[in-house]
Amino acid sequence: MSRTMELIAAASAGNAHLIKGLISGGVDADCADVSGATALMEAAHCGHTHVVELLLANGASVHSRDKFGRNALFIASVAGNLNIARLLVKAGSEVDLTDDLGMTSLVEAASAGHFALARLLLENGADLDAKDRMGRTALFWAAIEGHAPVVRLLLRNGANPHQEDNHGNTPHSWALFRGYKEVAVLLKAKRPGAFAARGSSRRHSRRALAPAA
Repeated sequence: MSRTMELIAAASAGNAHLIKGLISGGVDADCADVSGATALMEAAHCGHTHVVELLLANGASVHSRDKFGRNALFIASVAGNLNIARLLVKAGSEVDLTDDLGMTSLVEAASAGHFALARLLLENGADLDAKDRMGRTALFWAAIEGHAPVVRLLLRNGANPHQEDNHGNTPHSWALFRGYKEVAVLLKAKRPGAFAARGSSRRHSRRALAPAA
């Protein structure tokens, strides 16, 4: 195993002692594997706050991106690791960075129902209106996944419940199609008509959503 992979594996395991030894021995805290993943990203994904702090103190960059365009904050947002997200934001991480499918940290947090993390991102200037390649914002994904508290949060912060995605669907129509009545009531869409469902609703490689036409 290369020393780069040793560092990343140690970060994944939360092994601060080994990380200190590797960095002291000359391993770059910001080195990456062939996919562009860094030790900081692994620690952010696995929820090892102490390792994130250690890596940041030793020069790991919050701006590094993997081959999918994700930074450590994006990955922490997917995983719902709030304390790590706080550290990364404080260290200057880009809040509105998009991955190769146009997803942002806020979109990911909203989709997963991570209320506190979504609130943190909004408090630090996350763009409510940022759209993925399908024309869907954080509000769309909170509605699609039925996360009523996140829908309320986004609406309170000015999210538009009447916008349409690339196929003419609204957050309201998605909520109705998915059977989330509470979310549908919250959205009060101006277009309560039939669901238009056309095209793929794929988010990213890790999962798919395919409503019937």
